[in-house]
Amino acid sequence: MTGIAGSAIAAGALLGGLAAAGSASAAPDFDPSNLPSCLELVDPAGNVDQDLENSERFKDGCLGVDIYAPGMTLAQRKAFVNSESPNYHTIIADLNAKFDEAGNPKSGGYPVEPWDK
Repeated sequence: MTGIAGSAIAAGALLGGLAAAGSASAAPDFDPSNLPSCLELVDPAGNVDQDLENSERFKDGCLGVDIYAPGMTLAQRKAFVNSESPNYHTIIADLNAKFDEAGNPKSGGYPVEPWDK
């Protein structure tokens, strides 16, 4: 796997759910609403900041990312797709068809429907 799709953080990123790190604890005072967004880990070129990913700020995981939502470049969207998924090529082709390099919808606007809808 490459980029963020190869990390524990990516587990929930594509699904838009909570992506918990392997060392996350289920402490009674744990509040997932205080977690940072996984999007903070990926720059506009789609590169993952490994130092940030391994930082104290992300030790408990992060909030998942909807790859069809506004506010991301095409490279960022692709960084959240698990390259080991049997649907990887379909999702990447769908992203390429729906978004320009800046991450804007090629036609119409938001909301952009996910590939499997």
